[in-house]
Amino acid sequence: MPPIVTDGAGFRTDASLCPTWMRAPLAGPLGDGRLEHPTFREETPVPVAADYPLLDIFWTMIIFFAWMIWFWMLITVLMDVFSRQDVSGWGKAGWSLFMIVLPFLGVLIYLIAQGKQMSERRAADALNSKAQFDEYVRSVAGGPTEQIAKAKELLDSGAIDQAEFDRIKQKALAT
Repeated sequence: MPPIVTDGAGFRTDASLCPTWMRAPLAGPLGDGRLEHPTFREETPVPVAADYPLLDIFWTMIIFFAWMIWFWMLITVLMDVFSRQDVSGWGKAGWSLFMIVLPFLGVLIYLIAQGKQMSERRAADALNSKAQFDEYVRSVAGGPTEQIAKAKELLDSGAIDQAEFDRIKQKALAT
C-alpha cells in the first residue's frame, strides 16, 4: 500500500499521486536516512470503523435516544407549566427555576405531582381544538339549509336517489 502523505493544510493524498518535485527530499533527514519535504509527512491510514465495536454503537444509540426522550419530556413539562391558567407567574417561575437548577428531579417531581392533571389538560385542549375545527368547517361549509339545498340539487339532477337525499337531510338537521 503506498504511503499516505499530508500537506501543511491537512489534506491527505496518496504519495504516488504527488508530482515528483513534491516528493523530492528537500528537508532534514528522517530517522531511517530518508529526507522529508517540509510540507509533507507520511502517515499510516487508521481504519475508523474497526475502532468502534458494535456494542458501542448500540450503546451510543441508546444514549442518544435517551437524551432525545429527556428533552422531549422537559419541553412537554415546560409547555404544560406555561399553558396552565391556575398557576400564577411566581409559580411558573418557581417550577422553571426548579427545572433549571435540578432538571431531572424537577421534571420527575412535576410529573409525579401533576401527571394526571397534565393528561386531563392535554385531553381537554385536544377536545377544544377539535370543537373549534368542527365549528370552522361548519361555518365554511354553510348551515343545514345550504346542505339540504345542495342535496336537493343533486337529487333533481339524478346524481343521488331519494334514500341518500333523506340520509343527507337527516344528518344536516342533526348537527
